[in-house]
Amino acid sequence: ESLRAMADEVLRRLDDCDPPEIAIVLHAAAQLRFPDREKLFEVLVPHVRENIGSFSARHLAVCFHAAARVSIRDDELCRLVAQRFTRDLADVDALALTSAVYACGLVAFLDGAFF
Repeated sequence: ESLRAMADEVLRRLDDCDPPEIAIVLHAAAQLRFPDREKLFEVLVPHVRENIGSFSARHLAVCFHAAARVSIRDDELCRLVAQRFTRDLADVDALALTSAVYACGLVAFLDGAFF
C-alpha cells in the first residue's frame, strides 16, 4: 500500500521531478511489484519520450531499461533512444550504451542504428 501511495505522489508531483528522479523512480518500479505499477509506467514513459532532450544519456538509458524490464515496448521511445545514442555516441558512456542496447534486446527492437 505504501508503494502505491508513493507512486501516486510521484505522479501528482511530476512537474516538479527532474530527469534523475524520474530515472530512479522507474528503476525502482521495475524492480518492485505493487498495485498500479503499470499506471506509473503508462504516465512516465510518455513523459520521458516528450522530454527526451532534458535527459542525460545515462538517465535516458535507465528509463528505457526500466520500461523494457517490465515488457513495455514504446516504439517511438525506442526510435528516439536509438537516434540520440547514435548521434551522441562519442559522449555516451559505456554503461549507458550497454544498458540501452540491452533494453533494445529485451523489447526486440532491432533497429539498424544499434544492430
